[in-house]
Amino acid sequence: MRRFYLDNAPVNGAARIGGDEARHIEKVLRLGPGDPLELFDAAGSVYRAEIESLGRGEVVARIRQSAGAAPEAGAQIVLCQAIVKSQKMDLIVEKCTELGATAFQPFFAQRSVPRWDAGQADRRVERWQAIARAAVKQSGARRVPVVAPVLDFSEMLALPFAGCRRAMLWEDERGTGLRALLADAPGRGIALLVGPEGGFTAEEAARARRSGFQTAGLGERILRAETAAITATALAAFAFGVVGG
Repeated sequence: MRRFYLDNAPVNGAARIGGDEARHIEKVLRLGPGDPLELFDAAGSVYRAEIESLGRGEVVARIRQSAGAAPEAGAQIVLCQAIVKSQKMDLIVEKCTELGATAFQPFFAQRSVPRWDAGQADRRVERWQAIARAAVKQSGARRVPVVAPVLDFSEMLALPFAGCRRAMLWEDERGTGLRALLADAPGRGIALLVGPEGGFTAEEAARARRSGFQTAGLGERILRAETAAITATALAAFAFGVVGG
């Protein structure tokens, strides 16, 4: 069944779908009255619905069944990703959402390229949030991860990350691997700190340790930033039972 994102909760048993989703339903898929839909919203609620009417950029669907909101409890996989080039960042958000990331915290590291002003950063966050919604739509996940505003390194380190173990991926760490930290993660929660294309500096690693992050490696291979983010998210999702059966 086709899945579509719902901006607003249904009212009196009717859901109103607008914007790109409505255009996709009407112009691309050419669906019409009586066709079934599955709808989901940011809270994780899922609805089985049937198209009632279309027109003027809006689709009205009648709710036939509601699955309720996804439970708040469960694995937390927070990906704190240093800003990398646009296409790589898009890929990270898409694939890590599919794998089970529950939140994204982008930030500027010392070696981050590019750097944007506040307006540019806000537009990027909007784009990544849209990518995350599309990935949820494709993957069948129920809850859309939140993409938080871009922070600088110090602001990111000061975040509480409640219920999460803190792990910084660092290529110079040889003593501790990510799998060991995941095996001991309290409450099935982890905040993964992943660097930019040029990696973290030794100064950043030291600051992260003082802020409660433990440095961890991914083995002998040096992975690209986007590969490291996807690999770490996949390992966390497997460890917490989100993927892998």
